[in-house]
Amino acid sequence: MESLVSQRTSLFYFVLLSQAVVNAATFISIPLLALYLTKEMGYSNYTMGAVLTTLLVFTRLSPIVSGAFADKYGYRRFVIDGLFIRLIGFACLHYNSKLLIFCSVALIGLGGSLYESGTYGYLAQINKSRSDAFYLNNQALNLGVIVGPLIAFFIPHNGYGAFFWMSAFIFLILMLINIIIFPKDHVTREDEARHSLVQLLTSAYTDKNFLLFNIVCIPWWFLFSQLYVLLPLAFSKKISGEGNELIIYLINGIVGISVTILLLKKINRQSPIKVMIIGHLALACSYMIPIINSSMLSFLMMVVIFSVAETLIFPSIDTFISQIAPSGKEANYFGIANIPWIAGAAAGNLSGALLLESSNPITPWVTLSALAATGAGLLVVFASKNHKV
Repeated sequence: MESLVSQRTSLFYFVLLSQAVVNAATFISIPLLALYLTKEMGYSNYTMGAVLTTLLVFTRLSPIVSGAFADKYGYRRFVIDGLFIRLIGFACLHYNSKLLIFCSVALIGLGGSLYESGTYGYLAQINKSRSDAFYLNNQALNLGVIVGPLIAFFIPHNGYGAFFWMSAFIFLILMLINIIIFPKDHVTREDEARHSLVQLLTSAYTDKNFLLFNIVCIPWWFLFSQLYVLLPLAFSKKISGEGNELIIYLINGIVGISVTILLLKKINRQSPIKVMIIGHLALACSYMIPIINSSMLSFLMMVVIFSVAETLIFPSIDTFISQIAPSGKEANYFGIANIPWIAGAAAGNLSGALLLESSNPITPWVTLSALAATGAGLLVVFASKNHKV
């Protein structure tokens, strides 16, 4: 029995390490995609928004179906196939062809959705025996956010293309390692009586509590998308040099890990909904900083507070979903939870750059602050309806 527990613990930490590497590979290049498309490729803001939305849709729409299939047929194959598809997408993104760029981001998104369906299905099962699973997962993701930009600073490059090649190479190595190590499905699944595909594909849509929670998360996903659109575009106007925008993500990762280390025990004792409300209120305050002072230092202070809020909100969403997801349907619930992500982030991708072009420089920050406050209000209503705060 002890050896089985030890094995599961070792596999759990391997999956966390894989999460860190995946995020590192992603944050070497994806945060630069908007700049790559507009500054180097010369595409319009509308085209850039369309490309980012394509990436978002394939990343977040596919799990609506792939989550159910992962629950039914096992998590391992989805993790490995996802990494393979993703490396192909990153490798092709280097080439200057509008059609190929759209196809590349579609592959990156599809690969990411398959990988996450397998990984989050596994983590949700682990979370039933250790409540800190998703907070540790968030710490692993933040570690990747730190390591990715640090690697990027040492990549020889003449333009942004080299960053996407490096991402592809890392995904190749990680895929080969996961083929050998990722937990076999008989190890990850505690319940061998798997549900039918019809049950998996339909049952979550009758869970009113789950559906309402998805609705109140939409403002957050709009705000989160600006980490890849409005924030790097705004910061690029304050600095010079290609790739220096990655400083945002370095700060984001360091703050995320620091908050998790300092506050994990306290956060773990709180209701996920309460933690989310606090995070939204922090966001609403952070967006006031660029209005008060438009300096680069003030902007980075806003990024710090944004990062604190993200660290509170992101794992709390995952924890709440894992708490209400029935056994054997975890990946499907996480898959369907991508619908509000798509709705909020698609609107954010398409409008983030337009907000920044507003004739009134305070417009984007007032808009984001109001949306964060709205999100906090919706969560308070949700909590009161469900008697959970």
